[in-house]
Amino acid sequence: MPTVRPHAGRVAEEFLDDARASGIDDVSLYFSTDPPLQPGEPRIGAGFGLAVHHVDAADRAALGVGGLVERPGYASARNAPLLAAMRDGHDVAVFVDDDVHPGRGFLRSHLDGLAGGADVTRGGYVGHAAPLVDLSSLVDRRCLGDLGRALALGNEVLPADCLTAAPAFGTGALPDLRRGLVVYGGNVGISLAALAAGRIPPFFCPPGARGEDTFFGLRLAGAAVTGAAPVRHDPFRLGRAAPAAVPPTPAHLRRFAGAVRGWVRYAPLWVRTQHDDPAPVLEEIAAVHADHDACLAALGLGDIASAFARAVASSESEHALLEAADLAWRTEIVARFRP
Repeated sequence: MPTVRPHAGRVAEEFLDDARASGIDDVSLYFSTDPPLQPGEPRIGAGFGLAVHHVDAADRAALGVGGLVERPGYASARNAPLLAAMRDGHDVAVFVDDDVHPGRGFLRSHLDGLAGGADVTRGGYVGHAAPLVDLSSLVDRRCLGDLGRALALGNEVLPADCLTAAPAFGTGALPDLRRGLVVYGGNVGISLAALAAGRIPPFFCPPGARGEDTFFGLRLAGAAVTGAAPVRHDPFRLGRAAPAAVPPTPAHLRRFAGAVRGWVRYAPLWVRTQHDDPAPVLEEIAAVHADHDACLAALGLGDIASAFARAVASSESEHALLEAADLAWRTEIVARFRP
């Protein structure tokens, strides 16, 4: 679980409750603590009565494999515990995030799929499909329509009407893509034998971006992939009585703005993977940002146009880095941790 947030302990308890209900008792927990826990902070999972590992910056450096693990960010927070679990002799790794609720049968569905020969198991989301907020009282509908379309052009899961339609609750289904597969990082299982055999890519995202599971899903050609049970996604920690529309409180708007920045940061690289000629798509996104600068500023996103332009400028070098990182991961890095 890539996390440092205190409520991660509650998610871990739900995970373990599910494991126990399914008769699964050989479990270790790996918390990827980035940034590291501060002195005096409680170590998540203390008292669970089983092996609990906190993989922090020092642990990542000790693994000695460079940027895919040591650079702060979402990708390192997944790659490091994956290698640590392999080093420690485990057979499989199942990721759960601190903003999901794994229900009954979650872990068993992953383990059964992996035992049945899958290299990767992936499940969908129910609940709030993404950290989206009802913005209709803040800016006009035209802006929201255009911004939603721009987000969808550079994203694998958001529909074009994501900011104007009634709130979309996940059904557990996984969308289809032109190229690659949708993988939710909070609901994916990995065979560590397949990892050792070089069939599993690294998690990767540009600096400051989200999307580590996005680019993981794009590079699963040659891996056997099957489905798993969905989890309930709760990005605003609203609990089971979540409202149909998330109100635009300051905290919710900060969560939304952070998600948008992360999506926009990886959008140029994502578009490059999906289109033989990415330029027209990137120009369309940039035009939306230029047309709605005042609207974006009202949402606390006045820096989006410049951030997107920088991401476009760096996308070619980041694509080369993605290719090189994938090759190094499969042929060199993983080999150091094979049992």
